Amino acid sequence: MTKMLAPLGSRAVAALITALAAVLSQAAASAAATYTPDNRGAHSPNVMMPFTPRGYVDQRTFKARTASTRGHDGTEFNTTCGRPVYATHPGVVEVTTNYAWAGPNLVKVTANTDGIRTQFAYMASTTVKTGQIVTSGQQIGTVGNLGRAKGCQLRVIVHDNLEAWVNPTSWLGTNVGHPLPGGRLLNHGGFTLVSFNVLGASHTRNSAKYAPAAERVGPVVDKWSAMKADVIGVQEMQREQRAAFYSRMKSSYTFFPFDGGVDTDNSILWRQATFGFVQGGTFKVPYFSGNLRNMPWVLLREKATGKTAYFINVHNPATLPDRGDQSQWRAAAIAAERALVTKLKATGVPVFLTGDFNDKEKAVCPLTGDGLMVSASGGGGTPCVLPYQIGIDWIFGAGNMAFSTYIKDKSTQEMLLSDHPMIIARTHLGSTN
Repeated sequence: MTKMLAPLGSRAVAALITALAAVLSQAAASAAATYTPDNRGAHSPNVMMPFTPRGYVDQRTFKARTASTRGHDGTEFNTTCGRPVYATHPGVVEVTTNYAWAGPNLVKVTANTDGIRTQFAYMASTTVKTGQIVTSGQQIGTVGNLGRAKGCQLRVIVHDNLEAWVNPTSWLGTNVGHPLPGGRLLNHGGFTLVSFNVLGASHTRNSAKYAPAAERVGPVVDKWSAMKADVIGVQEMQREQRAAFYSRMKSSYTFFPFDGGVDTDNSILWRQATFGFVQGGTFKVPYFSGNLRNMPWVLLREKATGKTAYFINVHNPATLPDRGDQSQWRAAAIAAERALVTKLKATGVPVFLTGDFNDKEKAVCPLTGDGLMVSASGGGGTPCVLPYQIGIDWIFGAGNMAFSTYIKDKSTQEMLLSDHPMIIARTHLGSTN
């Protein structure tokens, strides 16, 4: 079933711009809060340290159990009270208040019920709640001096397979900067989600730099086949490109809007072996000079698990010499996209948003700063922190889901397949969907 969501009129667009102004103001003010490998140790969703660098000392107090000793199941980090504590990996939160040794704010983050679980004790406060899904680098609390702490400390415990103690110092040393080991997250093997601006045929018709669109299709399809891409949001896939992609992929993928549909430059593709179509439609987003354009959304069902998820794919207007400043319309587009995500997230079904937003902090902060969504590359929060390797192409998620890997593949630019990188995320649906 295909549906058209109600278009935004001029008054609605103006109202959305006004409503978003405060969020955008905060985004601009916090743009300097960027994190890099130097000040966070790694980037999300990879494993990260529980603190920003410097200003703490690992006491290396872990001791393995033996037949005659109880051992010590974690290590203590000495630092300052009130310092933010960050999740070291994605997972589901459990807050426990009844362990005297830990204090009243013990936070457990479980990546997988047969995988890794970390615990954080002695904290003065928590910023998360039981059942919440967090990503690495997301604040979970503040350092305290509670329980059996000897001053301002954080106790970190790592369990493998939820039973065996692992030396936290060694585990962090091995895994920081790398994806969570094991490949599973939220008890889900995951699927590969891609966002890519294929560079419209009209932009390269007389180009001395780029090959004609039809010649660029083959290497792109080869990349998708090699990575076994499951869901792909594409931008600027103009009609002749759509025909070329479709001829190469129709036996394995379904395209939405369906073949013969209107306004198909922005489409969603999915591997037929992995997902089945449930429902789809379009919604109106302000494009150049506020002209409304259709953007697609679909509800897909994962065949292996029966779980469902919404996927939205968009392209917001760029500021160009011949188009003028389009920033107000990008703000209006973000507002329209927020509105749809908010509506779909309220159903309890995970929501994914891919696209070329033509904005950096003014895209990620309004979409993630208040917790509506998370970026596959991290960031967000209040004040808004910008992700590592920030660009204008994004993958976001909302609800009962998490990302375990993030790749910004710049080879598409080096190979002159497009003027955009290909954004790739390994994506996991929660167990309660």
